[in-house]
Amino acid sequence: IGGRIRHVYMYAPKNGFFYVLDAQTGELISAKNFMRVTWASGIDPKTGRPIQNAAARYDRLPGKSAVVWPSAVGGHAMQPLAFNPQTQLVYFPILDRPGRFEVIPEVAPLAGRMEFTIDPGATRLLAWDP
Repeated sequence: IGGRIRHVYMYAPKNGFFYVLDAQTGELISAKNFMRVTWASGIDPKTGRPIQNAAARYDRLPGKSAVVWPSAVGGHAMQPLAFNPQTQLVYFPILDRPGRFEVIPEVAPLAGRMEFTIDPGATRLLAWDP
């Protein structure tokens, strides 16, 4: 990274962003989306927190719904990552599927119902350049 070897922690959680952290200090080195992400526009490099997309906040859109990538199932789950030092790539499976979220007015204000659009061809192995 930046022309020098660093001991890093690489992580691809359900939220669709791939994080590279300094393993000793916890410093955020990078956080980029590895798939289509519509619930956030990115990760703030200073705070490490997501920059939420207001259009994805279905709980603030009474009577409306939001289609969000990735779905509640997530973009990547518990499967391990594999780093190949020869290719300098990280390999991991992703679930490139959206979920539709909506508030049901008859239920408590923050309760919601999730409906998923299932695309059987949306699961694939990704070779990612961290």
